[in-house]
Order: sequence, then C-alpha cells, then structure tokens
Amino acid sequence: MTSVYLSLGSNIGNRRQHICDAIDELMSYPANSNLIQSTLIETSPMGVVEQQENYLNCVICLETILAVRDFFELTQDIEKRHGRLTKGDYLPRTLDIDILVFGTQVIQTSDLVIPHPRFHERNFVLEPLMEISPNLIHPTLNVSVKDLYNNPHDYMDD
Repeated sequence: MTSVYLSLGSNIGNRRQHICDAIDELMSYPANSNLIQSTLIETSPMGVVEQQENYLNCVICLETILAVRDFFELTQDIEKRHGRLTKGDYLPRTLDIDILVFGTQVIQTSDLVIPHPRFHERNFVLEPLMEISPNLIHPTLNVSVKDLYNNPHDYMDD
C-alpha cells in the first residue's frame, strides 16, 4: 500500500458536491482505502481572479495499491466526469485533483510531476495538510509540512 496525498478544489457550480462526489468516487475503487480528510476551506482564486468565484479546497490522504500512472489516470477521469474541460493554470474549474505526494516517489514527466511542484508555496494546500499530517516529509525538500507551513519563505522559489 502506498500513501497518497491529494489536493481537491472547486470554484464552479456546487463546489462542495463536486469535492464530496470525487472523494466518494476515489474511495469506491477497491484499490483505495483508509481515507483521512481535512476540513473544507474557502480560498480566493490565484492568478486570473476576475470573474472567478472563491474555491473550496481540502486535502485527503488515502492508501492505494494502484501504480502511480494508473492512479493519475483515475484522478483525470474523475475530473473529466465532473466537467473539467481544460488543464490551464489559474482557470476556473468544476474540479481539480492534484497528487501532492505518492509515497516517497519523485516523478518528472511531461504530464505528471510528483511531488506537486508548488504545493509547498500554497496555503490552501499547506493549511489542510497541517490538519491531517503535519509531520509528513516533503520528498524532495526533506522538511516536514509543519516546517513548510511555519517558515514558508524559507522554501519558496524565487
């Protein structure tokens, strides 16, 4: 079993329902188990903020027996089923599922980077991650979520 940390967000339509349904869909797969979920938090959009609603965000941890590529495809299929049409940065979305950490794996391909390259710079990820796993170690920075949260400027890219 591999521990997987995911960030889920939505700012179109019934935001809470999109996130809850996505979690239910993830957990309906027999390969996934042992869900831990943070509180949902409301945050302002990043980047292009005009004509965008606020986001609801949360972080979950689950265990899976799926390989990383199969798990990634599962998350992409769930996004599409919820009406996600584009993958552009900072655009409004019905559902966004980002793999933050997949065990201790470090992956860098054209369509998948793990750990998520910017999660340590985003409060909407760090705050809920602090709630469920403050001692989680970032696989490439080698520091805990608690340290990232308490000292964010020490780990931000320039």
